[in-house]
Amino acid sequence: MRIIGGQTRTRLSLLGAAFVLVTFLVLMSAWNTGINLYYILFGGVGSFLLASWLLSRRLLHGLELTREPPPSVERSEPFAVTVRIANTKRFTPALAVHIESDARPGASQGFIPCIRPGREAVLTVMDRMHRRGVYRLPDVWVCTRFPFGILERRRRLTDGAEVVVYPRVRALRPAALELARRGGAVMRKTKGEGDEFFSLRDYVPGDDLRKVAWRASARVNRLLVKELQHGASRMAACVLDSRLRTDLDGFADLFEDAVDLTASLAVTLLDHQFTVMVQTATAHAPLGEGPGHVAKVLDMLARIDMADPSAPDPLLRIGADGRALRVLCISPDPGMWGRRAGTQGDVVIDPAEVLHA
Repeated sequence: MRIIGGQTRTRLSLLGAAFVLVTFLVLMSAWNTGINLYYILFGGVGSFLLASWLLSRRLLHGLELTREPPPSVERSEPFAVTVRIANTKRFTPALAVHIESDARPGASQGFIPCIRPGREAVLTVMDRMHRRGVYRLPDVWVCTRFPFGILERRRRLTDGAEVVVYPRVRALRPAALELARRGGAVMRKTKGEGDEFFSLRDYVPGDDLRKVAWRASARVNRLLVKELQHGASRMAACVLDSRLRTDLDGFADLFEDAVDLTASLAVTLLDHQFTVMVQTATAHAPLGEGPGHVAKVLDMLARIDMADPSAPDPLLRIGADGRALRVLCISPDPGMWGRRAGTQGDVVIDPAEVLHA
């Protein structure tokens, strides 16, 4: 997306302030003494100021900047943004250009010695987002002190580039998988074939050849077919109680940690070939599996907010339509950790039991 130019500023550098002071003293000396040499010296020194203003103004004219952020990032983790600065002028190069972020004024994110006419320079700058959500990237200042370092010309550039900040996915202990396998289960209806081995039976004409157990058939010298059943041990529901608690100090930070734990559990289970759903008081990600579902779950968790305290318990929305799901309960309330919640009596996970230190 092309960035559109906006506000411009010109300010003196520290060297420029000293230069102006010297120019003023030369002028005062010329007035007081009437010596022509001082006037000539003042004119020469003043021409440096005028040349700095004109050249710096010309340098930032005709520059176009484009940013390419990643579509999604993890909170508190650094990420790279590709910045392209194109010089659309036909004859004049852009010299000594550096860029700054509006979020960190005064801190240069990159320096380009020269951009030839009709060419572009490519920079990679690092950024970091400390809060989960959808954010617009900060505006950019394109700056130059060319040619003498006396004046700094700054031009503010803005666009609508956005980045989705996912919750942080943390490493989990093996205990997290054990919780998913032995946790409480609720029923959920299913259709179609199962996904776990049940038994072997003789082949019947019309059976799907993909279900033939070829090695077992070779041992007994007749065709055997695998029968499958719907398994509950590979299906899990991560349930986050996202309702606001006004009686807890620092609830916003506790809530962010709970969202991180929910994301960590869901991603870890999906990486271990579980079928996972995620439920909060106001949002729902249905059962799914694979890398595509990882992105859906993280995108949903990036966009959720604290729900109204009067919102229904998300545990009550699980299992209304049958089939066994292992339920993993997450709460931002430390007082609930290790205690039972919901009508099924599911135990709320204590983060210390599943998160690596």
